Amino acid sequence: MDDAQRQDITINGAGTVGGGTYRDITINGSDTINDDITCRRLTVNGVGNVNGAVTADAVTLHGAGTLGRVAQATTLQIQGEGTIQGDAVVGTLRVDGAATVRGGITAEGGSCAGR
Repeated sequence: MDDAQRQDITINGAGTVGGGTYRDITINGSDTINDDITCRRLTVNGVGNVNGAVTADAVTLHGAGTLGRVAQATTLQIQGEGTIQGDAVVGTLRVDGAATVRGGITAEGGSCAGR
């Protein structure tokens, strides 16, 4: 799907939505996405859970976030606390806080200022 045809989704407050293909996904508050997502950018401000696979150009977790089975991203930035339930395949990983990867991790480069 052409990026211009994709829609943005912003979730504010507390809620649950299904997965899908989007341009930008922004979670503000305490929200859950219950399926696989594909997007250009996923930003979590607060507490966000994705109960599925994540495929994105950029993933940024501000606060606390849990990503599902597989995280594939060009950049993954965790500022706070992030958990990846499965494998993480990223180009660049930056952690300013705490990160837990329950599977394997593959990264071309990165930095860690947390734990």
